Formats: sequence, structure tokens, C-alpha cells
Amino acid sequence: MTLSRRHLLHLSSLALAGCSSWPRRPPPHMDLLHLDAPGPHAAPTLLVMLPGAYSRAREFVDEGLVDALRQRQRPVDVVLADAGIEHYIEGTVLQQIHADVLLPARERGQRVWLLGVSLGGLFAMGLAARHPQAVDGLLVLAPYLGRRTLLAQIDAAGGLPAWTQQPPQADDLIEHEVWRWLARGGAAQGLHLGYGLDDRFADAHRRLAALLPAGRSQALPGGHDWPVWRALWQQALDQGLLA
Repeated sequence: MTLSRRHLLHLSSLALAGCSSWPRRPPPHMDLLHLDAPGPHAAPTLLVMLPGAYSRAREFVDEGLVDALRQRQRPVDVVLADAGIEHYIEGTVLQQIHADVLLPARERGQRVWLLGVSLGGLFAMGLAARHPQAVDGLLVLAPYLGRRTLLAQIDAAGGLPAWTQQPPQADDLIEHEVWRWLARGGAAQGLHLGYGLDDRFADAHRRLAALLPAGRSQALPGGHDWPVWRALWQQALDQGLLA
């Protein structure tokens, strides 16, 4: 059976939530591509890049995002988390990045920033929600923020503050956790947002933008694709991100 994009995204959330009905398999190994060797001469800041569900880590290189950072000579080490849909489905991304990347970076005294695209943006916020002491800031580009039914539930409850008064459910997904984190003030944890005005998730993005301090969100013409994300990344760097 061929699964739709929406179904796969939903399965990834079910797995991360620990849904008992999802058959468990041995967690697949996710490669971590260290573009800079960690050690005694590590840069002051470490940036972890998380791709979307149907991308791979090398696209951050191929699409010029790493070069754009290097051209500005930011003192930043880069790790690419080569997460594919299988890693998101199995729900191993948060645990592996926290154990293998964030904690060692803290031991080296590095600040930690996250860059997440699409589904990677949701998981970047999930990392910040679960490990707030391990993340100093994050930029999410066109993040997946849950199904429209979740946004409808928030509206039906009377808005995000009222919705968070409802007790968490056993089958809550990672997006539920992220919205609750946002309601608790997670946006103040160095969260920046970029998205395309014609993105299919733009309604959710505008809701997130309304929670951010002034200057923390940028929107450009375009949809859910790399030309928009490249432009947003260039703009964020030009405005001093990671300086």
C-alpha cells in the first residue's frame, strides 16, 4: 500500500508519542554528519540542521545553506542530522540528537542552535520543548505544526490558553506537545520562524508568528520549497542570526 504524505507525517507523530498500536522495530541508525571535527578548538556555537521528511541532510549543502553560513565567517560548527522519514516514524531523532550531539556540545561549553525545515522544524521545537537547557535558539523554516483538525480543536476550545487547560491525552502527538510548549512561553526560547506566504501550512505558521516577539518571524512570497527557504536563511543571516 502506498502511504500519502499526510499519512506518513501522522505516523511519525504517532511513533514519537509512543502509541502502543504502532508495531515497534529496532530503531534505525541515523547518521550524524559533523562538518567540523569536535574537539578542544570547537567554535563557540554548534548548529544542528534537521531536514524535512522527504529530504536528506546533504541538501543543506547542495542548496547552499552551509556555504551561506561559511561566507559570513560565523564562528559556528555544523552537524547535519541525516534524518529520513524512517527515523521520524520510529521516533529516534530526539533521543539520538540529545544524547549524541547536544550533551557533548554542552560539555565542550558550546552554545547550541537548531535549524529545522518542514517536519524537521517540528522536531527541532520538540527538542527545545523536551530539553530546554540544551538549546539556546532555533530557526524553523516552514515547520509542520500538526493537522488542521488540531488547529480546529484549539479554536473550538477558545484559543491556545484555553486549549492548554485541557488535560493531555494518552494519544497526544508531538505537535500537541509543541503547542503546549508554545503556550508556556516556549517562543521566548530564542525561537525564530520563516515561511512562504503561499505555503500549504501558512495558516499554522501565521498562528505561530503571532506568538513570537517582534522581528522573530519572516515571510516571503513562495511555497513549501527550497527557493523560499534559501532566501529566508540568507535573510536571517544578514539580520545577524548566529553572529
